Amino acid sequence: MSWPVGVSEDERRHLFEWRDLTYSVGGKKKSTAKAVIAGTSGRARPGRLLGILGPSGSGKTTMLNILAGRIDSSRGTALSGAVTFGGEAWSQGGGMA
Repeated sequence: MSWPVGVSEDERRHLFEWRDLTYSVGGKKKSTAKAVIAGTSGRARPGRLLGILGPSGSGKTTMLNILAGRIDSSRGTALSGAVTFGGEAWSQGGGMA
């Protein structure tokens, strides 16, 4: 795991990151599925404000639901990527692991 430059050891223990999140819905074939989230990465550092901006329908709420563990891969959907907290796989509340 490579840590962002200038992140203290204490911040590393509380760093929430997501890498290459992709979420697709619909269609039995990969060619007919619609990518709602495609290759999104980011991080939330402790003590910092994070804003998620985008136009209506761009997938902001879907991304937050994925990060909160409210959405997973199920029939008719595909979810991939990595979500970590403190460098470990995130699974609290049913989040990705």
